[in-house]
Amino acid sequence: MRPVLLSDAREEIQRCVAYAEAKPMTHEEMLGRPDVRYCPAGAPLPEDDPERLHIPFDKGYECYIPVGIQCVFTIEEQPAPLNWCRHLSIRLTDGKSGARIHPVIANLIMQEFGFRNQVYPLPPEPKLIVYMDGEAVNIIEPKEDIVLP
Repeated sequence: MRPVLLSDAREEIQRCVAYAEAKPMTHEEMLGRPDVRYCPAGAPLPEDDPERLHIPFDKGYECYIPVGIQCVFTIEEQPAPLNWCRHLSIRLTDGKSGARIHPVIANLIMQEFGFRNQVYPLPPEPKLIVYMDGEAVNIIEPKEDIVLP
């Protein structure tokens, strides 16, 4: 496991969070993005599409942690019951195929982005949606404290 110094990225993370909060995306805007596939909450994700873009429209939503970690953070409207959510995508950028972020590191990064819950260990009542998209782990957390179905 590589050492991660989030203090080196804290200012950039705060900039990214402020940007996302100033530019939240409605559900309609999310559906209009070519890098987003609509998948209703709880439905299985479609197979990876190699033609799919993996970059956000707007680089303001993106930041890098100086140990080879890319984060994309948005505040977005998801279908009910989720409504307004935090959405964080984390991937390693060192080019090692199949490399994944460690859950403990994901927890630390999530905390910096204002998440209230963690991916490991998962709580008995799920409060996050976590899925892999290619080599990125995606974490969605409702802004309101609800228990997911």
